[in-house]
Amino acid sequence: MERLNEIIKLLSNFNNSVFGGYDKMHGILDKLNSLKDELVPTIPRFVADYIKQCKDYSKNTVYNALDILENTIDFEEVDNIYNWLYKDGDANEKEYIFVNAWFNGYKVEPEKRYIVRIPNPKSYIYKHTVLVKNSNGDVVIRRTDDDLYVHNRYQLTEVEIKEDFSWAWDLGFVEEVNEKE
Repeated sequence: MERLNEIIKLLSNFNNSVFGGYDKMHGILDKLNSLKDELVPTIPRFVADYIKQCKDYSKNTVYNALDILENTIDFEEVDNIYNWLYKDGDANEKEYIFVNAWFNGYKVEPEKRYIVRIPNPKSYIYKHTVLVKNSNGDVVIRRTDDDLYVHNRYQLTEVEIKEDFSWAWDLGFVEEVNEKE
């Protein structure tokens, strides 16, 4: 990745006429930048948080970060990362992704979003009784006629829902929001 960055920097400083003009030069740079983006892995939020936490601890190395996962028990955070690395698919591929993310940076997978509709057969005025994130960032119950797919405040993550309303999750009142909607 470092070498790719050097090539991009070098080409950025070349005279445009060497490559046949401004458009060709920027076409080459666009392709190299897109290649660079493809090389940066996409990882779940909890893995990104773990990498950041390990790097913030100045004496930690990628070896230590992986070793901690294999030799630590009874920490939910570590268990999640361990399961992602070693139980949810090809361990070699996941270790490669982890090491690549450690050294070259990463993109974080977008978290799944959900709408929580709470059944309310006595509501005659409002269409929906839902969970919503208010202006303070707290998740509360609200009745509304809003289009739930247009306003992001109705689209919550699993963590936001389960923080105070795990019963709504457990009872199946959640509906995953598709990216297309």
